[in-house]
Parts: sequence; C-alpha cells; structure tokens
Amino acid sequence: MTQPDIIQTILKDSNYHLDLFNESEIQELQKEILTQTVKGKETAFIRCPIRRKSIQLKPEELIRQLYAARLLKQYRYPLNRVRFEHLVNFGREQKRVDIVILDKDREDTLIPRFCSCF
Repeated sequence: MTQPDIIQTILKDSNYHLDLFNESEIQELQKEILTQTVKGKETAFIRCPIRRKSIQLKPEELIRQLYAARLLKQYRYPLNRVRFEHLVNFGREQKRVDIVILDKDREDTLIPRFCSCF
C-alpha cells in the first residue's frame, strides 16, 4: 500500500478531512508513516514527537499529528510547551483537551484545541 493510500484508508468513513492542510504538510506526514503487521493486518503508525512513542494512526490522530507539525514547524512553538490530551480547568470542571500550548512562563494553558470539533 502506498503512503497516499494509507492516509485515504485511515480517513475513509470518517468525518475528518485534509482541507485545512497544504500539500507539503501532508507529504511531510506521509514520510513519517510506518506500517506494521498487527494481528495479520497492515497497520499505520507514526512516531509522535509530543508523546515520544509510536502511536497507531487513526483519523483523529492523523489530524492531531498534522496540527502538531504545524505548531512545531510553522509557528515554532517549542516541543516542551505542546501537550496532547491535557487536563484543563473550565471553571469547576476539568476536561481533557486534544492539543494545548502551555504558557512559556507558567504551566497555564495558552491555546486549547479540540480536534474532534473540526
């Protein structure tokens, strides 16, 4: 299976789209995709720079990785300020946010991002 086929296969039957990303961002992600055989099936993985481990690429994760790459490369946020699935206080409630950027001087959240809203 070719890399573009892998991305299309991952996004098939999901509500996620690549419309917000340019071709070079998608191509950079394609270069990072690794396939492994899991339970007899070819499965796509990516080495997540934020979590520092291999993660299976599902639709939400694919979009999360594209956003992370943009935050790190285009907007030049330092790796140590970007978090995935981070708990954030919303008044009295705590909610898990897909992507946050922490304030450079404190552990406060600067920019929360809910990937599942796109």
